[in-house]
Amino acid sequence: MIAGNVKSGIRVFSGSESQIAGNWIGIGVDGIGKLPNGNEGILVDGASWKTVIGSGLTTLLPEAAKNVVSGNGKFGIAVYESNFTRIASNFVGIAPDGLTAVPNALDGLLVTGGFRTLIGTDGDGKSDLLEGNVISGNTKNGIWLSNADGSRVAGNLLGLSADGARAVANNHSGIWIAQGSQFNQIERNIISGNKLQGVSIGGFQSDNN
Repeated sequence: MIAGNVKSGIRVFSGSESQIAGNWIGIGVDGIGKLPNGNEGILVDGASWKTVIGSGLTTLLPEAAKNVVSGNGKFGIAVYESNFTRIASNFVGIAPDGLTAVPNALDGLLVTGGFRTLIGTDGDGKSDLLEGNVISGNTKNGIWLSNADGSRVAGNLLGLSADGARAVANNHSGIWIAQGSQFNQIERNIISGNKLQGVSIGGFQSDNN
C-alpha cells in the first residue's frame, strides 16, 4: 500500500525496464477509503524507457501484477516524455472490488509527449483478455492523450465496472485525444457510461484512427 505521500506515490525518473506491480496506490487498507498521494499515484518521466505498470515484464500473472491506482490528488497514472511504456491489467479510479468508484482527482491516465505507449493488451494471444485495464470513476477523463504519438489503447473497460455490468462513469470522456497527438490507435475497448463522449478526438495536428 503506497498512500498519503505529499507528491507522487511512485516516480520512475530516467528509468529503464522498470516494473510496478501488485500495489494499492492512493487508497487505504479497506480498499475503498481514499488515502491520496498529493500528486500522481504513479509518475513516469525523465525520458524513461520501457516502464511496465502492471503485467508484461516478469512471469507474474496479470491478476497478481495488477495495481489499484485510485483516490490520488491529481492523476492516477501520468507518463511524461517517456517511450515504450506499457500499462496493463490495472484498476484506475475504481476500488479493488471492481465495482466502487474511488476517483482520482483529475484524469485516470495521462500520456503527454513520448511515443509508443501501450495501454491494455498487446494482442499476442497470451492472456490478452486479462491485460486490459479498468479505467473508471475518475473526476475527468479516463484516458487523456496529449502530444502523444503512436500510442495504442486496446482491450480496456472505460466507464464500467470490472465485470462490465454497470456504469462507473468517468466524469468527462472515456478517452480524449488532443493537443497534437497523432498516429494513435483505439481498438477493441468497451467504452460506456461516461458523462460526456466515449471517445473525443480534438485539438490540433490530430491524425488518429
